[in-house]
Amino acid sequence: MKQKRLNENKTNAERVYALFLKLYPRAHRQQYGPLMLQSFRDHYRETRETQGQRPILFWLDVGADELKSVLREQFSFLKECLFSLNGKQLGLFGGLLLGTLSFALIIWTEVLFPNSNPYRALGLTYSNCFGGLLLFFACTGFLASRQTNRILSGTWAGAISALLGIGIAMLTFCVVDNVFLNLVSQQADKIYGFHHSHFQTMREYINAGLLSGAIFVLPAVGGVGAVCGTLGASVRKLTPFSRLGK
Repeated sequence: MKQKRLNENKTNAERVYALFLKLYPRAHRQQYGPLMLQSFRDHYRETRETQGQRPILFWLDVGADELKSVLREQFSFLKECLFSLNGKQLGLFGGLLLGTLSFALIIWTEVLFPNSNPYRALGLTYSNCFGGLLLFFACTGFLASRQTNRILSGTWAGAISALLGIGIAMLTFCVVDNVFLNLVSQQADKIYGFHHSHFQTMREYINAGLLSGAIFVLPAVGGVGAVCGTLGASVRKLTPFSRLGK
């Protein structure tokens, strides 16, 4: 009976550890998964024999080690994937990343906590947010020229990331401002702008602003992204960094 209970505990422990293995990149699991599982079996058996039944301490130790290992392997995998992308692919990745962050920030400020100020909470201002965007586009161009060492790759990457990222942000504003019009129309800046405009309804005022942004702001942002991406690629080409990845 005691041996049966030990075997059941061992099986349950292996099932739990198998969940940890699922957190690793697939290639890592395929190459090292069986060896890691066997190593865990040996470690589990030795711990039970030498220390007895101390599951909390055992799993705290295992969990801490696995968390560090998972983060290390996932970061390495992400880095490998990132540097394997060409200029346009990296631009798409950067745009989706920027768009996702913008989507989350818009939902936070417009829907969930309309009276909050996340910029102040994070110690940010509009000027350094804008500067951060310029730096993001430049870094995208810098990385995009890694494979080809061509400035044009950085130009494309900067433009694509800017157009896609800001485009997602503007689309999010369009949906949120129309679906949650009653909530959005209570914001002080919306009220002030509407009262100083010639529009008859708040919806007309908001949609006119969104349309103007799509027509004028989006192309301008694409141009800014292209310029920043070009500068980033130029820095890479004109410095010792240009030798990386050759």
